[in-house]
Amino acid sequence: MEKLLKGMNVVDGLIMKFIKIITMLCLGLLFLIVMGKILIQFIPWAPAIQWTDEIIELLFAGLVFYGAAGVWMIKGHFSVGDWVAKLAKTERGVLIYALVVDLISMIFIGLLCYYSIGLIQRTRELTPVFQIPKKYFYLGVPISSCIMMIYSLFFVIRTTIKIIHPDVDGIEPRGSSGKKQV
Repeated sequence: MEKLLKGMNVVDGLIMKFIKIITMLCLGLLFLIVMGKILIQFIPWAPAIQWTDEIIELLFAGLVFYGAAGVWMIKGHFSVGDWVAKLAKTERGVLIYALVVDLISMIFIGLLCYYSIGLIQRTRELTPVFQIPKKYFYLGVPISSCIMMIYSLFFVIRTTIKIIHPDVDGIEPRGSSGKKQV
């Protein structure tokens, strides 16, 4: 069990590094291109650069979807509050509530993944300047939703174990112990 947990931690670290690199790269390039577009407007003899719109769209898509997966991994999304958990009388009740929320989230993410794969398979459009297939713009959706599905499954397993065996410790995924690690 300890080897499995160590292996899962290694995979978790690699996925987190991948997500950090992609989101930081998207944000950095997005900043540079948008800043360049703004600065070039002040140079009267500089030509307008139309191709940047395609790259900006691609970078925004990557930033949004991979960023969402990164936030999902640490359970960092905002919520409307934990008012339902306060209604639970026991710790097990809170865990059951968390399990139901995780299962509903997992179903939604599974549907998102399924339909985004279908979208990619049907997309034939190309971008006007670089002729990049638009399916590459949408590729972040199934990849990030698969990452979120893996973590949702881990959250469900963790919560189920906690419901059955409340005394088991050491199976916390990143961020679930209350500490937000980015």
